[in-house]
Amino acid sequence: MSLRLPKGAYPIHQARLSGKKPADMVLISTVGSLPSEANPVVEIAEDDDPRQYDWRWSTGLQVAVVFAERTRLTARVIADQVLNSVSSQVYLWRSDLQKGWVAMRVSGGIQLFRFMAGETREFRGLGQ
Repeated sequence: MSLRLPKGAYPIHQARLSGKKPADMVLISTVGSLPSEANPVVEIAEDDDPRQYDWRWSTGLQVAVVFAERTRLTARVIADQVLNSVSSQVYLWRSDLQKGWVAMRVSGGIQLFRFMAGETREFRGLGQ
């Protein structure tokens, strides 16, 4: 049985199989392609259900989910799936508001923490 991977995740998955991983944060976009980004980008189509994908390729990677108001629920499901893959945290970047959060799994579910000023500067312009 082959893994079902989102667009852009296959090269990352292949690298992981050979013991490598991206040096940069992986951006999971629910807002379409991010052509000006140098980081690896994985795309989730607006009408895709993220639960249909295998997220094990993301284990231990720095991951940021880029979303907008219309894809907020999709981003939430992706964050949950990635956090279930034994990742300790996921960055969430709302591109239409240019605001971000860090999501962490805690005993009662997922806890969100607002970005600090330095993190916001690092992400500014992403998804526009």
